[in-house]
Amino acid sequence: MPKFDALRTAAMRFSFLRDLYKKVVGERRYEHAARLYLLHLIGATLFADKSGGYSTTVRWIDMLEHLDRVSEFAWGAIALATLYEQLGHASRSGTKQMGGYTSLLLAWAFEHIPNTLIRRYEDPNYTEAQPRACRRIESRIGDARLEERRVLFDDLTTADVIWTPYEDHTVDRP
Repeated sequence: MPKFDALRTAAMRFSFLRDLYKKVVGERRYEHAARLYLLHLIGATLFADKSGGYSTTVRWIDMLEHLDRVSEFAWGAIALATLYEQLGHASRSGTKQMGGYTSLLLAWAFEHIPNTLIRRYEDPNYTEAQPRACRRIESRIGDARLEERRVLFDDLTTADVIWTPYEDHTVDRP
């Protein structure tokens, strides 16, 4: 059953969600199963916390009550706000993990951070009609050790950042 974690927020283990999902599918309660699936999906991706992939908060359940209205919510904006919040927590001394939709952060870094820090490998099958995040197939941070990489990141200036990476992409995706 759901339990309260140290922060006093209701949380469910993903294993519990998966078991409950199997049960309700077996009972042919498909709308309920869809809510459980979506809760698992958004808890493990868009709003991942620092539990290491073991649980998710249940605060999203209310937004999944009416499945026909799920597409009306600004999930991207919520994911971005959550990522910003998690970046703030991660920047504190002593923090060892970060939550949030880190794939979004990686996609942003591929477009904005110089190639000297993040090597870019292009998908030869990519077309400008696809989302920009699909442009990369693999990443390699480079040969520098973590300490050296931190110095390189600390030395970045606003002139080093690529501020307009999407200019040529706006023809296909205004």
